[in-house]
Amino acid sequence: MSNRFADSIIAKNTWGDGLYFVFSDVDLAGNFALQLADLVTKQNWEEKGLPRGLNLRIALHAGPVYEFDDPVTGNPSYSGTHVSRAARIEPIAPPSLAYASEAFAALSAAQRTRDFTLRLRRPNPDGQRLRNVADVSRPPELCGSAACKSDINGSR
Repeated sequence: MSNRFADSIIAKNTWGDGLYFVFSDVDLAGNFALQLADLVTKQNWEEKGLPRGLNLRIALHAGPVYEFDDPVTGNPSYSGTHVSRAARIEPIAPPSLAYASEAFAALSAAQRTRDFTLRLRRPNPDGQRLRNVADVSRPPELCGSAACKSDINGSR
């Protein structure tokens, strides 16, 4: 799938069970995240010898990062507090959904993104709101079916 977005992916890597991508544009990053979530959700993992229901948690953030040459791999790499911000959001994202930071949502709005929507999360049942986190989903007019729309509570 990353080949379809090759022109916008600046860097990609894996760390343990995680995937890491750096994009040139928030619109393309959001589209990639939603397509990746759909791909993983629709996959028959048992056919591949993996557990049924295998899934991903996806986090999106936008901000300045430091570019450097990784002394071990020799490849360009990116680091900084903004990379860490995405890593802090990922564990709270429900499986098969994408969550985005307030910064990502603001930049998407500034770009007038039309391919996906971002909604601030409602309070959780315990009354605590996930601060500065938005749910990323396709707008109804681009979705075509209830299966690709996330509701505000994070279910599909």
